[in-house]
Amino acid sequence: MKKLLLLSAILAITAIACGPSAEEQAKAQAENAATVDRKVNEIMEKLEKEAKAAEPEVMENDSAAADSAVVE
Repeated sequence: MKKLLLLSAILAITAIACGPSAEEQAKAQAENAATVDRKVNEIMEKLEKEAKAAEPEVMENDSAAADSAVVE
C-alpha cells in the first residue's frame, strides 16, 4: 500500500511539472491576443456600419424639425 501511495505521489508531481513551457505560454497568449483584436475589430466595423446606416435618418429628422420650426 505504501508503494502505491508513493507511486501515485510521484505521478501526480510529474503530471503537475509537465505543464507548458514559457515559450508555449507566450505563444498561446499572443494567439489569444490576436483573436481578441480580430474580434474587437469586427465589432467596431459592425458598429461603424450601423452608425453610418442610421446617420441619414438623423439628418432627415433634424432638417424636418428645422423646416417646421421656422414659421413666422
